[in-house]
Amino acid sequence: MISNTVLLIMVFFVLLTLFSALAQVLLKTSANKVHPNKIMEYVNPYVISGYAIFVLCTLGSIYCYKTLDLKQGGVLQMSSYVFILVLDRLFFKQKIKLRKLLGMALIMAGIFIFYI
Repeated sequence: MISNTVLLIMVFFVLLTLFSALAQVLLKTSANKVHPNKIMEYVNPYVISGYAIFVLCTLGSIYCYKTLDLKQGGVLQMSSYVFILVLDRLFFKQKIKLRKLLGMALIMAGIFIFYI
């Protein structure tokens, strides 16, 4: 049985994974824009915000790994693939093909099987 503390840390870890996926959306948004010069490609609000979120998520993950086993964190981290797929659809209107849906289903099944 998983204690309430561990369950809360697991939820926090998955939220950190979601925020990391959102940071990737910021970086991709910046990459899709035309910038006036090379410096502005790397020094703009999207890139700075994206990397700042990555740093905060990394620090949060380190905190979570004080409670979670390494294998638990690795399995929960796989949820990022699902988040990225959904966020790509929402923000960039990319089509979700059957092959990607099957891959996402396998990832979710793997996470579920790991915890039963």
